Amino acid sequence: MWNSMDVLRSLQRGKGSINTNYIGIIQRPLGRWTIEIRDPRKGVRVWLGSFNTPEEATKGYDAEAHRMLKLAQ
Repeated sequence: MWNSMDVLRSLQRGKGSINTNYIGIIQRPLGRWTIEIRDPRKGVRVWLGSFNTPEEATKGYDAEAHRMLKLAQ
């Protein structure tokens, strides 16, 4: 089972974002951490919410990624 904490993400170049070492996780200028994940079936990004710490955001990302993998099987 994979964990997004283990995977380095590419440089995030979006407006107001700060690079992290987590996939899909962006720190906003006010300090909150937000997450998005790409839905491969629909081909769109899905907003998953905002969190106080990158670790909380990672758990949310992982839960949604596992759910999507189950639906794809």
